[in-house]
Amino acid sequence: SGVDDIGDTSRWENDTRISQNYVQKLGYYYGSDPKRWGEKHVELDLYSKNLSGTEGIIFSRTSNLYGLLTSDDPFEYFGSIAMAVRNIDGKTPKTFIANLRDPNNAKIQSTSEFMSQELRGRYFHPKWIKEMQDEGYAGTLTVLDRMNNFWGWQVVDPNIVRDDQWQEFVEVYINDKYDLKIQEWFKQFNPDALAQFTQKILEANRKGYFKTDEATLKKLVELYKELQKKYKVKTYNTKFKDFIDNKAIGFGLMMPNGEMIPQNNTASKDIKESKKAQDSEVKGQKLEKVKKQEVIDDMTQKIILLCLLSLFIAGAAYELRRKA
Repeated sequence: SGVDDIGDTSRWENDTRISQNYVQKLGYYYGSDPKRWGEKHVELDLYSKNLSGTEGIIFSRTSNLYGLLTSDDPFEYFGSIAMAVRNIDGKTPKTFIANLRDPNNAKIQSTSEFMSQELRGRYFHPKWIKEMQDEGYAGTLTVLDRMNNFWGWQVVDPNIVRDDQWQEFVEVYINDKYDLKIQEWFKQFNPDALAQFTQKILEANRKGYFKTDEATLKKLVELYKELQKKYKVKTYNTKFKDFIDNKAIGFGLMMPNGEMIPQNNTASKDIKESKKAQDSEVKGQKLEKVKKQEVIDDMTQKIILLCLLSLFIAGAAYELRRKA
């Protein structure tokens, strides 16, 4: 489809290049002469001319198994049309799903409505997640695949993806709202999948698609840094690396030299106990700073006492000599 770069976020800043690749890749025409089928004339850009003026796009779904996120085909071939038209005409056309799953109740739905139902009914549903957990390593890849496809939809048609859906991915899979021990499961079978999952959410924020609060960002950055350190996960996306390092420094998770600052409970407990010890009452002799004036007064008293003692000794010696 020509939109392979969607996953490699370091290679593009906006969807213009991806759209151009899509149009060029699929810009072959098939006319009345079979001998000329598959010819490509870049200078004509016939595909763009055909797409221009599109107001609505319809995609049919008859299967109860396959949805919008079960593979990358829907966003690559259906969603990318919307992206191409947006770059050609400057306006994203409306997209619809012809929902033919129930032949007795066929209906047209907006793509955003269909997407929302699929997310709630499957990927945000604890029963679906538990089934994935039972699959171990394969389950982690399935969850990551759904995230990658959701990201693809975010890029090709931002109108059907919402901030609260990104946030729900955080709540369900990072904050573990259903208490399914999801992070433990990922770390046991495939910590790299959890790192890539987390990176996609952070990349959505870096590129301006997903807006969230600082507490959420801090938790995501802290998790990614933990996986990076403990499981040696790597990223070759230098822009993402700079982004997450700067965030980690800003959140007080990392020193500018790259050294991580301990954030665990043990470190916090040690700090609290140390502070408690410093604040506790000191028994016995206690050294305190003496003011300069106090030092002078103390020396004066000693000199006076010494003089009096000298006079006493001199007087005693005089009396002894006189009597002798």
